[in-house]
Amino acid sequence: MSVAERAEVKKYLSCGSPKFSVGPASTLASDIRLSGAGRDGDLWCAWIGDPSAAFALEAPHTPASAAIFASPHSGRFYPAEFVDAANCQLSDLRQFEDAFVDHLFASAPEAGAAFLQALYARAFIDLNRSEDEIDPEMLIDSEGETIRPFQRTQSHRVLAGLGIVPKLAADGRPLYPRQMTFGEVSRRIEHAYAPYHAKLAELLASVRARFGGVVLIDCHSMPSSPIPGLRSARQPDIVIGDRFGQSAHPRIVARIETMFRKMGYRVARNTPYAGGHVTHYYGRPQENQHVIQIEVNRGLYLDETRFQPGAGFGRLARDLHSFCAEIVEMSQDIGDFAR
Repeated sequence: MSVAERAEVKKYLSCGSPKFSVGPASTLASDIRLSGAGRDGDLWCAWIGDPSAAFALEAPHTPASAAIFASPHSGRFYPAEFVDAANCQLSDLRQFEDAFVDHLFASAPEAGAAFLQALYARAFIDLNRSEDEIDPEMLIDSEGETIRPFQRTQSHRVLAGLGIVPKLAADGRPLYPRQMTFGEVSRRIEHAYAPYHAKLAELLASVRARFGGVVLIDCHSMPSSPIPGLRSARQPDIVIGDRFGQSAHPRIVARIETMFRKMGYRVARNTPYAGGHVTHYYGRPQENQHVIQIEVNRGLYLDETRFQPGAGFGRLARDLHSFCAEIVEMSQDIGDFAR
């Protein structure tokens, strides 16, 4: 990465939530323990806020537009006891993370939209899952017996080991050396999951009440490696998910696709990511509440081995700055999308 590119990366990493900062490894809080920091002046971004907080919110005091942005998978708070108990290295846990997505979309508040950011790591709790997407095989009762009669949603995500508390690492290894009690899972839901979703629901309701409708952009990133089953061996740059037309008005989705194509990106819809719990639960276009999931290819901006910003970070951040502004502008016409 050139000196100019590194300067641009630092510029974008320094904006956004004040709960995040860029600095040398010597200032890294001991219970965060992110890998790859401080080597040859590499940049890292660590959470340095209140460990009881589940989210960071940047928003105008009074809603300035009908647009909301959210980043549920970019949290970088790894509780020390969680890391110590995991059956793998921290670098394995970070494979779940949508690294730096909160910084890529950090200009959303400047454009006039609220921006909700998760703080807890996705490996600890997955906010894009239903509360009942729990694998019962992970749980034991107070006597140490597996809770086999425990009925929870057996979605394809749970069956793949990717429920509200992930069960498997990217290479298929179990994340935990033992089963968990339901109390352990419940505490994660209470402290990290429920507050985030309560705030998201509150934002959606307040913006919709003020403007008569709302557009939520749920921000994610995806691995650059090809996904099995895709017709093309090359992964798209951007995947737009609207649950095959169920979570947003088709004209909104079409305009978003046009925005990205005009920027020169390869765009796909719903394949391989059609949207998760957030699009399914909150997407209600019949009520003029529209939710669109955006997946950004990590190969565009990230060194996926070292979890450091790559040479393309600055260009993508600039383009997403323009994207945020266009979404806010489009949301001014939210009344046109009422069904």
